[in-house]
Amino acid sequence: MGWSITIAAISIVCGLSLFGYLPNSNDVCLEIFASQLTACPVPTDCLVLEHHKLLGKLNGNGNGIDFASVLLLQTRLDMTADELLEYYSSFNFRPAKHSMYKVDIIVEAVEEESFRNEYIEHISLSFESKMNHDEYNYYAVRIFDGPYNTGLDLRGN
Repeated sequence: MGWSITIAAISIVCGLSLFGYLPNSNDVCLEIFASQLTACPVPTDCLVLEHHKLLGKLNGNGNGIDFASVLLLQTRLDMTADELLEYYSSFNFRPAKHSMYKVDIIVEAVEEESFRNEYIEHISLSFESKMNHDEYNYYAVRIFDGPYNTGLDLRGN
């Protein structure tokens, strides 16, 4: 009788640890993926105001895990999104997981504190920094990768 309880307990612990491991492995992938963007030198006359890391079902329908890293940059008034896109496109960003996907690099002007687009449609990304559009431009620089199979990670549902 004692052995059957021990075996049942071990089975439950092993099963629960599997559910705990998979989300953590995606968190590790996100940290590594997001660190690529923050490791890039910032262009001249730019200042990083915020960095956000996003993981989960960020866009589209169905199940899937998406990874995103977002920088909020403050730039001089004459700097354009195209210049920033050209700059960040010169870096070789690796996918969050081994995949056939190419990492998407997106640069968009930020006019408000709340930010949403086709890559980030299921959550609302809010910037906390105060913006002075009379003196500076503000851009969101994003790298995006996915979707990947969710496995047992419920954040992709």
